[in-house]
Parts: sequence; C-alpha cells; structure tokens
Amino acid sequence: MKLVAVLFLIGGLTACGGSSDTEDTTEKTNEERIEATAPTEAAADAQEDDAEFLAEAASGSMMEVELGKLALQKSMSPKVKDFARMLVDDHTNAIADLENIASQKNLALPVALMDKHQRMVNKFKDETGKNFDKKYLDMMVDDHKEDIKEFQEIVEESKDTNIKDFASKTLPKLTAHLEMAERLERGMK
Repeated sequence: MKLVAVLFLIGGLTACGGSSDTEDTTEKTNEERIEATAPTEAAADAQEDDAEFLAEAASGSMMEVELGKLALQKSMSPKVKDFARMLVDDHTNAIADLENIASQKNLALPVALMDKHQRMVNKFKDETGKNFDKKYLDMMVDDHKEDIKEFQEIVEESKDTNIKDFASKTLPKLTAHLEMAERLERGMK
C-alpha cells in the first residue's frame, strides 16, 4: 500500500493537465478531513491509506469502464466484447460501492481519471482490430494482477471493516477477470 501512496504522490507532483488538479484537490480535501477527525497519528495514517486506496480503486475502475467501452467499439472479437461488457458492468458497480463507502466516511473520490489511468486509456485511442484486442488483453492481465495484489493487501492490513469488506467482495471478481483475460489472451496466439 505504501508503494501506491508513493506512486499516488509522485503522479500528483509530476502530472500535467486537468486531472492533476482534481487529484491534488481530492488529496488535500481528504487529508484535511482525516486530520480533523483522526484521534492519533497511527489512526490518521491508516485513514490516509484507506482514502488513497479508495481514490486509486475508483480511478482504476473508471479506467476499466472507459477501456471496456473502447473495446466494445473497436474489438473484432465477440469474446473480447463480451469480456469488455462484463468489465463495464462489474466496475460500474464497484464505483457505486466505492462512492457509498466514501460518502459514509466523508471522503472525496476523483471525478476524473488519475493521470496514470488516463495515459493508459490514451494508448488505446488509435488502436483497432486485432492489434487493439491483443494490447487490450495484455493490459487487462497486467492491470488485474496489480489490482489483486493491492486488494489482498487491503484485506490483510486495513482496519476499516467497510473497506476490508469491499476488497474481500471484489477480489473474486478481479480474479475471474484475470482468468478470463488470460484465457482470451492465450486464445489469440
């Protein structure tokens, strides 16, 4: 989780364009809310880690939805389109769950993709056909491996039961997404 925090902060410092303002504002707003309500430094650190996870997970899910929509338009494979449709549905539901948790905790989620996620989406704008499918599936495999690792860390380390429950509930779906992406990727070779 500390790596995510470092990457989140580096991304906010090195980003350019409109979404970095959103990231900075969201981060500052959440830090101010956490500092105002946290009784101890350890509790503040834990709450900050949880807030960073929520923001990262929301932006990651928004990216999955955007890429899924692109796949529905650009893919040549009905199986890839079915996979993309599943990702759009599952990650749209995850965003709603994240919004509920953030609302309960009085935290702000990003309203636009974090810069790193926007860069990933941008890589696919000019891709088409089988080349799109191959790159999309490669990216989905890599992305879901990272997501699974981060969600497992939250399940093990978070003190917040709502966040821990969300991560526990989402892990099987992420695992299913990874398995399907790997299966589709093998089928393309």
